[in-house]
Amino acid sequence: DLSAETLDDLSAKLRSLADNLSAFDEETAASLSELADDIDDFSTTTKADTDEIDTTLEDLVKLDDLLADLDDLNEDLDAAEQSLSGEVQDTHEEQMGRSLVTMLLAGLVFVLLIIVVLLLFLMRRDREGYAPPPPEEPEPLPPVMDDITILDDEMVSERPRTHGR
Repeated sequence: DLSAETLDDLSAKLRSLADNLSAFDEETAASLSELADDIDDFSTTTKADTDEIDTTLEDLVKLDDLLADLDDLNEDLDAAEQSLSGEVQDTHEEQMGRSLVTMLLAGLVFVLLIIVVLLLFLMRRDREGYAPPPPEEPEPLPPVMDDITILDDEMVSERPRTHGR
C-alpha cells in the first residue's frame, strides 16, 4: 500500500530498485534514478512549502488569538462606555439640579432685596409726610417752688438796694 509510504521511503525504494536493475537494464535504472531524484526534489519543495504553511498557520493562530483579545477588549470598552455614559448622565442631572437650586436661591435673595428696598422707600416717604415732633419743653419746676411767685421786673427795680451803697 503506497498511501502508507512517505516520499522519502518511496525514493529510497526506487533507488534500491534502480541499483538492482542497473545490472540488467541501464536505461530503466537511469529512469528510476531520475524518478527518485524528482521525488526527492518534490519532497524538498513540499517540505519547504509545508514549513511555510505551518509558519503561516501559526501566525494565523496568533492573529486569531489577538482578534479574540481585541473582541474581549471591545466588549469591555463597550461596557465601560455604557457605565460612564450612565454616570455622566447622572452627574449632569445632579449638576443641573444643583444649578437650579442655586438659581432659585439667587432669585429669592434678589426678590427679598427688592422688597427690603421698597419697604425702606415707603418708610422714608411716610416719614416725610408727618410733621416733625415738637421740641421738648423744659422740665417743670419741682413742687416746692410752685408756691413762689415770680416778680415782675418792675417790682424788682422799685425796691431799694441795701447793699451798702
